[in-house]
Amino acid sequence: MHVTANVAPTADLGAASEAVQGVVNVTPVPEGFAATLGGQTLEQQKGFRGLAFAALMALALVYMVLASQFKSLIDPLVIMFSVPLGVSGVFIMLYLTGTKLSVNSFMVSS
Repeated sequence: MHVTANVAPTADLGAASEAVQGVVNVTPVPEGFAATLGGQTLEQQKGFRGLAFAALMALALVYMVLASQFKSLIDPLVIMFSVPLGVSGVFIMLYLTGTKLSVNSFMVSS
């Protein structure tokens, strides 16, 4: 049996999925049955996993390019360790503007 629902236009998918998962976790499931979230929630989770892998690959590529340009293994590290300061500024602005962290805002901040 499948249960289908839509997220209200004013709610974000992450918060709605967390609320539903909380109810699923405390609801006893009969033996032989399983309760899982799918649909857009599953796609969102896959998207975030894909973005994390792409971010790691991008970091490795940027390091290699910087190392070849500077002919040093230390200088690229100094440059790359200064990037989190900029990312922290992105998260501060997301908080100040009330913007939720989503796939779109994650792509823009990268």
